[in-house]
Amino acid sequence: MTMGMSQDAAATTKSDGTKILIVDDADAVLAHLSKALADAGFEPVVASDGVEAQAQLARHPDIRLAVVDIHMPRMNGQQLLEHVRSLEGFQDLPVVMLTTDRKPANLNRAMSTGATGWVLKPYDPERLIESFHRIIAA
Repeated sequence: MTMGMSQDAAATTKSDGTKILIVDDADAVLAHLSKALADAGFEPVVASDGVEAQAQLARHPDIRLAVVDIHMPRMNGQQLLEHVRSLEGFQDLPVVMLTTDRKPANLNRAMSTGATGWVLKPYDPERLIESFHRIIAA
């Protein structure tokens, strides 16, 4: 899901504290991606499943991007995506699916529900940050 930003531009591009919601049931992913986002100047907001993500969206109406794992307990990423698309003020929120799932049917379902894109784990944090800058700027 790279969007074509040069490495020099990515290295010098810092965010202004833009909030990005990270939703994943793996603590290691939350910690790693939170650090990468914070280092790039973003403000990470974390949730370990879709239920927690709903609460975070209510607390942080200024979230500009969501990064969502597909397979999670309580409320999975697909269910969360469907919910986000029905929420006042979040219908156009960019949502990037972050997953190990390589099944075309699951990815196609997410895209048809309104996902902005997807990233397969493991991911390259620098390329991911580049993509986030591009999506937010669009």
